[in-house]
Amino acid sequence: MGKNRGFIMTGRGFTDLQEATLKALGIFSEDIPLEKMSQDALRQIAINYLNSARKEPRNDPHPFTEEVMQLITAYAQGVPRQLNTICEKVLRKAASEELESIDETAFSSIWQTLQQDFTYSLSAQFRNLLYIAHQAGGISEDISDRDLDKLDAVTFVALLPQLKSMEEQGLLIRQEDEKGFRFTPSQLFEPKFLPESKSE
Repeated sequence: MGKNRGFIMTGRGFTDLQEATLKALGIFSEDIPLEKMSQDALRQIAINYLNSARKEPRNDPHPFTEEVMQLITAYAQGVPRQLNTICEKVLRKAASEELESIDETAFSSIWQTLQQDFTYSLSAQFRNLLYIAHQAGGISEDISDRDLDKLDAVTFVALLPQLKSMEEQGLLIRQEDEKGFRFTPSQLFEPKFLPESKSE
């Protein structure tokens, strides 16, 4: 880096207004989006995270079995923040149950409890938006008028501030491809626990 230049990595996005202001003031000039990470890369992040609390480093995901780590890295959808959130919640629950190892049987029980607790803890507005996103396979600029009506929004652009806020909170994950981007729910959200899913 040259003189008077630096690299700042933030864990959150900026609103459109904040971004425009920061660019206009010359505070930063380029936004570098992070690519989705592979399951192998996420596995290594989890091992590094676990090693930070171990007396002796290991090269495996203990107390998670390899099968469970495979599930967790899939549920994280390529996003390190999701990985950390899921691992932390699963470890906390396993510790409360005094488990020394987290195999598929233990994980299945813990995961269902976590999904239920996570889904119930959301506000009605967030639950509704996540449910619609789940039903539609994500929310993007091609959202149907019917879904916009359900969300009490006129356009996709009107929804963007809320979608970005929910992404920052880890409730939604922004997926990008050649068609553009869409916001999909975190795997911690489980619509089967919602009354509206039982009535359909």
